[in-house]
Amino acid sequence: MLKIENLYAGYNEVTVLNDINLNIPMGHTISIVGVNAAGKSTLVNTICGLVQPKSGKLLFKDRDISKLKPYERTRMGIVQVPEGRKLFPDLTVKENLLVASTFSKAKKERHSRIDYVFNLFPRLKERESQIASTMSGGEQQMLAIGRALMCSPELLILDEPSLGLAPIIVSQIFDVIRELKKQGLTVLLIEQNVRHALQICDYGYVIEHGRIALEGEGQALIDNPKTKEAYLGR
Repeated sequence: MLKIENLYAGYNEVTVLNDINLNIPMGHTISIVGVNAAGKSTLVNTICGLVQPKSGKLLFKDRDISKLKPYERTRMGIVQVPEGRKLFPDLTVKENLLVASTFSKAKKERHSRIDYVFNLFPRLKERESQIASTMSGGEQQMLAIGRALMCSPELLILDEPSLGLAPIIVSQIFDVIRELKKQGLTVLLIEQNVRHALQICDYGYVIEHGRIALEGEGQALIDNPKTKEAYLGR
C-alpha cells in the first residue's frame, strides 16, 4: 500500500531521515520503533505531508504522493492519530468525531462510521456529550483514534498511542489495535514501547539516528540480541 524509497527529509538545512526504505503491505500492521529523537515522528510527518522530503519517493498505491498536500493525502486514505492526541479540547466527544468527517467520502459514511466508533469504544458512546478536555488521558486517546477512524482510513498511522498512559490503559489501546488488525485495516504503528509494538506487528523497523538499523518480523526482532540489549533491557 505504501512504499518509501531512498527517503531523505528534515527541517531547513538539517537532514533527520537518511536513506529510509520501507514497505507497508495492504492489511498488515507495521511497527517503527526507536528511542526519542530517533526520527520516528519526522517520518510520520513526511508520510502525511507535514514535512517535505529532500529526495526520495513516497508511493501510495503506486502513486507518487511526495508533492501532495496533507489534506489531499487524508482524502486518499492516509490518516494520522498524532502524538499528543491534539483533540479539539472545547468540543464534545461527538463534535470531535463529526468534525473529522466533513469531506465528501467521509461525510457519506458519517452515520455508519460513528456507530462503528461507538461499538469499538463503548466508553465514548457513554460520554458523547462530554467536553474532550475533561476526559482522562486514556479516554482522550480513544477519542483521537475514533476521530481518525471517522475519515474511513485505508492506512491508519498511530504516532506514540501509549505515550503518557497508565499500563492498564496501554493494554486496552493495544487490544483495540489488535481488533483493527483483525478487521484487516492497514496500520503503521510508531512506538517507544518496543516490546508492545513488536509483539503486535507483522513486520517491524528499528530506527536509529534517522536510519533503519534493523528490520524483520516482530518476534525475530524481539529475539535479536541487538534489540534486547538496546531496547528490552536484557
